Amino acid sequence: MRPADAIVLAAALGLELFFIHRFWVGNSAGETALIQSPGGSQEVRLDRNQTLEIEGRLGPSTLRIEDGAIGFVNSPCQRKICIRSGFHRHTGATTACVPNRISLTVRGQREDGFDAIHH
Repeated sequence: MRPADAIVLAAALGLELFFIHRFWVGNSAGETALIQSPGGSQEVRLDRNQTLEIEGRLGPSTLRIEDGAIGFVNSPCQRKICIRSGFHRHTGATTACVPNRISLTVRGQREDGFDAIHH
């Protein structure tokens, strides 16, 4: 492989990663979040800062909405993976406290994105 081949290959890979991120993952901010728990499901808006307490299988989990993002801030689970996943603001982002059986999915308009690409 010659140096020019490596440059062309690196440029093609960079473009591919850019297009995957831009059109598949998308950058659209979510408008609402769907929260599912053993008690049912609810949809909350992300445009108002608030703290929610959701009852799960192990006890209450606390979710916070701040500046258009939502995330777990307290939960009775052992590993706290749900809390360490941070805050989520982009459409399609999902996180869950599996032991407590609470999940959240950010929802909104994906005007310029694709669910999948098919030839």
